[in-house]
Amino acid sequence: MERYVTPAAAGELAAFTARTSGLCAERGQIDTGTRYLYSAYLPDEDTCFCLFQAPSSDAVRALNNLAGFPFDRITDAKLLILHGADALLSRRPDTP
Repeated sequence: MERYVTPAAAGELAAFTARTSGLCAERGQIDTGTRYLYSAYLPDEDTCFCLFQAPSSDAVRALNNLAGFPFDRITDAKLLILHGADALLSRRPDTP
């Protein structure tokens, strides 16, 4: 989920995120199978990305509407996790 957040509204992100996460914990998993995972706020881009685990984008949309958390778009995403990233990050780019 993508949200465009003005600097003035950025102070409200924590409260909106907590409300949405709470709804997931209280009813989202039971009603829709929706789980809030995390958010990333990019202040230089006035953007906040929120990641949910859900059966559909409609379930995420409904939950955020219920929380009163405005959003700009919802798209499916695949989370890519690099195993062994510490070893890769500790190497210099010019070494094998």
